[in-house]
Amino acid sequence: MKTVCKESSSKLIISKSHFYGYVFPLKNSSEVKEHLEIVRKKHKGCNHVAYAFRIGSVENYSDDGEPCKSSGMPLFNLIKYNKLDDVLICVARIFGGVKLGVSGLRSAYSEAGKAALNQNQFVEKEEFEEIVKEMSVVEFSKFEKELKKKKIKYSCDFVGDKVKIHILIKK
Repeated sequence: MKTVCKESSSKLIISKSHFYGYVFPLKNSSEVKEHLEIVRKKHKGCNHVAYAFRIGSVENYSDDGEPCKSSGMPLFNLIKYNKLDDVLICVARIFGGVKLGVSGLRSAYSEAGKAALNQNQFVEKEEFEEIVKEMSVVEFSKFEKELKKKKIKYSCDFVGDKVKIHILIKK
Protein backbone atom coordinates (compact mmCIF):
# COMPACT_ATOMS: atom_id res chain seq x y z
CA MET A 1 0.00 0.00 0.00
CA LYS A 2 0.98 3.59 -0.60
CA THR A 3 -0.07 6.88 0.89
CA VAL A 4 0.24 10.54 -0.09
CA CYS A 5 2.95 12.87 1.22
CA LYS A 6 1.01 16.10 1.59
CA GLU A 7 -2.18 18.00 0.89
CA SER A 8 -2.78 18.88 -2.74
CA SER A 9 -5.51 20.48 -4.82
CA SER A 10 -6.82 21.16 -8.31
CA LYS A 11 -9.42 23.30 -10.05
CA LEU A 12 -11.34 22.36 -13.18
CA ILE A 13 -14.12 24.14 -15.03
CA ILE A 14 -16.40 21.79 -16.92
CA SER A 15 -19.56 23.10 -18.63
CA LYS A 16 -19.50 26.23 -16.42
CA SER A 17 -19.37 24.20 -13.18
CA HIS A 18 -16.29 24.63 -10.99
CA PHE A 19 -14.77 21.47 -9.51
CA TYR A 20 -12.22 21.91 -6.70
CA GLY A 21 -10.35 18.69 -5.97
CA TYR A 22 -8.46 18.03 -2.73
CA VAL A 23 -6.26 15.23 -1.43
CA PHE A 24 -5.43 14.95 2.28
CA PRO A 25 -3.23 12.45 4.12
CA LEU A 26 -5.07 11.01 7.13
CA LYS A 27 -3.95 9.77 10.53
CA ASN A 28 -7.43 8.83 11.79
CA SER A 29 -11.04 8.86 10.62
CA SER A 30 -12.01 11.91 12.70
CA GLU A 31 -9.84 14.02 10.38
CA VAL A 32 -12.23 13.31 7.49
CA LYS A 33 -14.97 15.50 8.99
CA GLU A 34 -12.48 18.27 9.81
CA HIS A 35 -11.12 18.40 6.25
CA LEU A 36 -14.62 18.37 4.73
CA GLU A 37 -15.67 21.29 6.97
CA ILE A 38 -12.62 23.27 5.87
CA VAL A 39 -13.41 22.62 2.19
CA ARG A 40 -17.06 23.66 2.70
CA LYS A 41 -15.98 26.91 4.40
CA LYS A 42 -13.46 27.62 1.65
CA HIS A 43 -16.11 27.17 -1.06
CA LYS A 44 -19.24 28.61 0.56
CA GLY A 45 -21.18 28.55 -2.70
CA CYS A 46 -20.58 24.86 -3.36
CA ASN A 47 -23.60 22.67 -3.88
CA HIS A 48 -21.85 19.37 -3.18
CA VAL A 49 -18.66 18.06 -1.56
CA ALA A 50 -18.31 14.45 -2.64
CA TYR A 51 -15.57 12.40 -1.01
CA ALA A 52 -13.92 9.03 -0.56
CA PHE A 53 -11.44 7.85 2.03
CA ARG A 54 -9.57 4.79 3.25
CA ILE A 55 -7.81 4.29 6.57
CA GLY A 56 -6.73 0.68 6.95
CA SER A 57 -9.86 -1.43 6.75
CA VAL A 58 -12.17 1.59 7.20
CA GLU A 59 -13.33 2.99 3.89
CA ASN A 60 -16.30 5.01 2.74
CA TYR A 61 -17.53 7.42 0.11
CA SER A 62 -20.38 9.91 -0.29
CA ASP A 63 -22.07 11.53 -3.29
CA ASP A 64 -23.31 14.38 -1.03
CA GLY A 65 -26.59 14.76 -2.89
CA GLU A 66 -25.35 14.08 -6.41
CA PRO A 67 -26.98 11.13 -8.22
CA CYS A 68 -26.10 7.72 -6.73
CA LYS A 69 -22.50 6.59 -7.47
CA SER A 70 -21.86 9.57 -9.74
CA SER A 71 -19.25 11.34 -7.61
CA GLY A 72 -18.10 9.52 -4.48
CA MET A 73 -17.61 6.18 -6.25
CA PRO A 74 -15.28 7.61 -8.95
CA LEU A 75 -13.17 9.16 -6.17
CA PHE A 76 -13.10 5.85 -4.31
CA ASN A 77 -12.04 4.12 -7.54
CA LEU A 78 -9.02 6.47 -7.68
CA ILE A 79 -8.02 5.29 -4.19
CA LYS A 80 -8.41 1.63 -5.16
CA TYR A 81 -6.67 2.00 -8.55
CA ASN A 82 -3.66 3.76 -6.99
CA LYS A 83 -3.62 1.32 -4.01
CA LEU A 84 -3.73 4.19 -1.52
CA ASP A 85 -4.30 4.11 2.22
CA ASP A 86 -4.65 6.82 4.89
CA VAL A 87 -6.06 9.24 2.33
CA LEU A 88 -9.10 11.43 1.70
CA ILE A 89 -10.03 12.67 -1.78
CA CYS A 90 -12.84 15.20 -1.98
CA VAL A 91 -14.25 17.45 -4.68
CA ALA A 92 -16.36 20.56 -4.10
CA ARG A 93 -18.68 21.48 -6.98
CA ILE A 94 -20.15 24.89 -7.66
CA PHE A 95 -22.99 24.39 -10.14
CA GLY A 96 -22.63 26.39 -13.34
CA GLY A 97 -26.16 26.00 -14.69
CA VAL A 98 -25.53 23.12 -17.10
CA LYS A 99 -26.65 19.61 -16.12
CA LEU A 100 -23.93 17.07 -16.87
CA GLY A 101 -25.85 13.82 -16.44
CA VAL A 102 -24.54 10.86 -14.46
CA SER A 103 -21.75 9.94 -16.89
CA GLY A 104 -20.66 13.59 -17.15
CA LEU A 105 -20.57 13.88 -13.36
CA ARG A 106 -18.54 10.66 -13.04
CA SER A 107 -16.03 11.98 -15.51
CA ALA A 108 -15.83 15.47 -13.96
CA TYR A 109 -15.41 14.25 -10.36
CA SER A 110 -12.87 11.66 -11.46
CA GLU A 111 -10.86 14.25 -13.43
CA ALA A 112 -10.85 16.71 -10.52
CA GLY A 113 -9.73 14.03 -8.05
CA LYS A 114 -7.09 12.73 -10.44
CA ALA A 115 -5.76 16.26 -11.06
CA ALA A 116 -5.39 16.78 -7.28
CA LEU A 117 -3.61 13.40 -6.96
CA ASN A 118 -1.26 14.39 -9.80
CA GLN A 119 -0.12 17.34 -7.65
CA ASN A 120 1.00 14.90 -4.94
CA GLN A 121 3.62 12.20 -4.43
CA PHE A 122 3.06 8.65 -3.28
CA VAL A 123 5.24 6.86 -0.74
CA GLU A 124 5.20 3.27 0.42
CA LYS A 125 3.32 3.03 3.68
CA GLU A 126 5.21 1.51 6.58
CA GLU A 127 3.29 -1.37 8.10
CA PHE A 128 3.72 -2.42 11.70
CA GLU A 129 2.92 -5.53 13.68
CA GLU A 130 1.96 -5.23 17.34
CA ILE A 131 3.54 -7.46 19.95
CA VAL A 132 2.18 -7.45 23.51
CA LYS A 133 4.43 -8.40 26.42
CA GLU A 134 3.71 -8.48 30.13
CA MET A 135 6.37 -8.09 32.81
CA SER A 136 7.08 -6.64 36.22
CA VAL A 137 7.80 -2.94 36.69
CA VAL A 138 11.42 -3.80 37.63
CA GLU A 139 11.95 -5.80 34.43
CA PHE A 140 10.26 -3.07 32.43
CA SER A 141 12.73 -0.35 33.49
CA LYS A 142 15.60 -2.35 31.90
CA PHE A 143 13.51 -3.35 28.88
CA GLU A 144 12.40 0.25 28.27
CA LYS A 145 16.03 1.39 27.98
CA GLU A 146 16.56 -1.11 25.17
CA LEU A 147 13.40 -0.01 23.38
CA LYS A 148 14.48 3.63 23.53
CA LYS A 149 18.04 2.79 22.49
CA LYS A 150 16.75 0.96 19.40
CA LYS A 151 14.09 3.66 18.76
CA ILE A 152 11.25 1.14 18.83
CA LYS A 153 7.71 2.52 19.19
CA TYR A 154 5.73 1.30 22.18
CA SER A 155 3.01 2.15 24.69
CA CYS A 156 2.35 0.83 28.20
CA ASP A 157 -0.49 -0.02 30.53
CA PHE A 158 0.42 -0.22 34.22
CA VAL A 159 -1.72 -2.55 36.35
CA GLY A 160 -0.47 -2.88 39.93
CA ASP A 161 3.13 -4.13 39.82
CA LYS A 162 2.77 -5.42 36.24
CA VAL A 163 3.28 -3.63 32.92
CA LYS A 164 1.60 -4.56 29.64
CA ILE A 165 3.75 -3.25 26.75
CA HIS A 166 2.41 -2.80 23.23
CA ILE A 167 5.42 -2.84 20.88
CA LEU A 168 5.20 -1.83 17.22
CA ILE A 169 7.64 -3.62 14.92
CA LYS A 170 7.97 -2.90 11.21
CA LYS A 171 6.67 -5.80 9.13
